[in-house]
Amino acid sequence: MFSVNIFHLQVDEHMGGAAYFVAMAAPGRIRLLLLDGSAVQGHAAIREIDTATGSRALQDSVAAALPETTPLESSNALANMLSATFDCAAIAIAAGGGTGISRKPGPAG
Repeated sequence: MFSVNIFHLQVDEHMGGAAYFVAMAAPGRIRLLLLDGSAVQGHAAIREIDTATGSRALQDSVAAALPETTPLESSNALANMLSATFDCAAIAIAAGGGTGISRKPGPAG
């Protein structure tokens, strides 16, 4: 388990993308972080929060999934695109769209 202090959130670190949607489901979080945050705090402050709360893990995971010869700049660019995709999905979910997440039991059931 890990805790993100600014949000008082605990989720299983192995939930992956689903953990992001769980985190963003808290009332006001999408508006604060994805809609109003950059305008109020500035882009650099929001990127700092993002880095402290998961973007580094996403970058590391993307880099690990790509061939070792992939330039770091390319894997980081892909991680940034995936992050933006998650942000757009969270906004859509908050606007009434379904999650599209189906949790399939693992080998243990």
